[in-house]
Amino acid sequence: MRNEKFRQLGLNPTTLQDGLLAEIVDVGKKYAYRVDRSRVPAVSAWTKDIAAKINHDPEGRRLKSVS
Repeated sequence: MRNEKFRQLGLNPTTLQDGLLAEIVDVGKKYAYRVDRSRVPAVSAWTKDIAAKINHDPEGRRLKSVS
């Protein structure tokens, strides 16, 4: 859907060019202290080949389930 159609409906979407990504980063920084990094590893891979090469425990903590 194009932005013009949103505007015809009376909506004014925030685009990447207008700062959508900056807004997301700001919110992430604001609440970063709440994250338990031992439970949410920040690793990703786009392909299986890359996934095989990634360190899946970059902070040296294995994920453990809470019993």
